[in-house]
Amino acid sequence: MSWVEHHLASENYAIQAELAAKNRDHKTAIELYHKAAEEEALAISQVEPDKMKTLAVTVTSAASLWFKAEEFRRAEQLACQWLAVNGIPSFASEQLQAVLQSVWSERTYRAGA
Repeated sequence: MSWVEHHLASENYAIQAELAAKNRDHKTAIELYHKAAEEEALAISQVEPDKMKTLAVTVTSAASLWFKAEEFRRAEQLACQWLAVNGIPSFASEQLQAVLQSVWSERTYRAGA
């Protein structure tokens, strides 16, 4: 499958996940976010290396989806991996740092619960 096909599949799963979350079906939302994140991760591998903006958008989307899927370690690993890449656009760097902060805050919250 191409980047477009994986990305569209990811968007579709994410939309379904949002609807499930809105309907307070937490389990289904998590499962759908997981599927969305998997598709977005596959999309990353289909982006041409010279398309840094597309790559950056896809990476930040995947990291956010892993967070929403409560796959905190995967979100953290992906964000750290790409923050170390030279030439990543500043908007992506800022968004990946925000994902990391969200992961760390959620871990702290859950540790205290």
